[in-house]
Amino acid sequence: MLPDLNWERILTLYTFQQQMVEKSNYDPEFSEFTEIWLKQNVTPWVEANGGWEGLNTFLQGRKSIGKYLRESLTFLWNWNK
Repeated sequence: MLPDLNWERILTLYTFQQQMVEKSNYDPEFSEFTEIWLKQNVTPWVEANGGWEGLNTFLQGRKSIGKYLRESLTFLWNWNK
C-alpha cells in the first residue's frame, strides 16, 4: 500500500488515472493496468477508511468533491505543460 494516503490524494489518484487513460486514447491494456494498480494499491485504503461513504463523511463541512476534483485537474493541467 502507498504511504501517507488520505482522501485528497485518493481523489487525485483517481483523477490522474482517468486523465492518463484518456491521454492513452483509452488503450485497453493501459486502462486495465491502471485499474488493477488502483485496486491493488488504493482500494484497500478506501475500504479501511469507510469505503466511499467514508469519503462522504470526510467531505461533510469541507470542500465539495467538485472543488477537490477541480484542484486535482488544475494540478494535472499545470503538470502536463
